[in-house]
Amino acid sequence: MRLLVVLLLAMITGSAVQASEGWALSISFSQTLPVMRPDTPAPNDPGQVFYLQRSTNRNTIVYAARFDADGNLDPHNPLAVYWRRFEENGQIQALNFEQRNFAFGVRVRPGAQPGEFTVRSRATARAQATLRQTEPFRAELVGHLDGEEIRLKYAFVEAIDGLIPRVIEVRAFGRLESGAIATLITRP
Repeated sequence: MRLLVVLLLAMITGSAVQASEGWALSISFSQTLPVMRPDTPAPNDPGQVFYLQRSTNRNTIVYAARFDADGNLDPHNPLAVYWRRFEENGQIQALNFEQRNFAFGVRVRPGAQPGEFTVRSRATARAQATLRQTEPFRAELVGHLDGEEIRLKYAFVEAIDGLIPRVIEVRAFGRLESGAIATLITRP
């Protein structure tokens, strides 16, 4: 999963020229958000700002903003990360210790502006985005791509499952201010 972090790091920091040693990164643009897993529902959870799907099964990781009773981002716990278990009944399941602390979890700190939080990946401290309140009970996860803001939407990991999964390709999708969809693809 470190390669997912590398791809998201590239999207978030705007460094689109380097992915990881031995991995190539390319960018394409489209007007519509591609569907990578037509057999899997795209989650639409309350407060959802990002999700991650994988080729190995239909279970999806959801990143969802949490709000207080007034609709403001919860200052103590503004972002929840959990599984949506579509292989079963679609129920929510917490990440386990390793997933939370080494792969998919995040650290969240207050940002520079009210209603903003800095979100950092647990897998690498360099991967950073901004969780930003857009209106009551609504938020977005924002990164930068070549100096332009990008609202992160979802990522898809093509992998071979096993004791140590082998990542073949990672695609991350986000909407630019112009309305175009940016797709960042990394592969060996």
